[in-house]
Amino acid sequence: MKIGQIFYKTIYNYNLHKRLPLYSKDANIAYCYHSVGKMENQFNDKLNTLHYQDVFYNQIKILRDKFNIISYKDFINNKSIKNSIIITFDDGYKDLFTYGLPILIELKIPAIIFLNTGVINNRDILWTNKLNYYFNNIKFEDVNRIINNVYNITVKFKDYAEIKNYLLSEFDI
Repeated sequence: MKIGQIFYKTIYNYNLHKRLPLYSKDANIAYCYHSVGKMENQFNDKLNTLHYQDVFYNQIKILRDKFNIISYKDFINNKSIKNSIIITFDDGYKDLFTYGLPILIELKIPAIIFLNTGVINNRDILWTNKLNYYFNNIKFEDVNRIINNVYNITVKFKDYAEIKNYLLSEFDI
């Protein structure tokens, strides 16, 4: 099944087409990106947030040709522009400024960049990327050891589902 088919099937399975103006030519739609770059790294691998530079370039050209890409100013002023979308970026990763911004400038595309200020001017990493790194690089035995040390328990979990159930019951979430 292609990505587009999965997208449309999801929208219809959850009746989102009745609640969201996704198909209206009069609605503003936000198209959100996270990362634009040349390669995945140990922190974004398997997160599916990276758009390769050449793919991003082609996507933006297609969006520009099919929609009216509006600015933040037009969006907040509720300017009614038919068939319009806004381009947004979450987190403000460095690769956006290195690889994505030059494309946006070249194609004269306005975009909104939401910076995660918790990692500006320091060497910290976003918590989602840390979690991704741990889940992709730590052995299950180490997860058991860490949880036993953190929660001062002596339990041997068989899988992640057991860990989840234990933590949910323990913290009454």
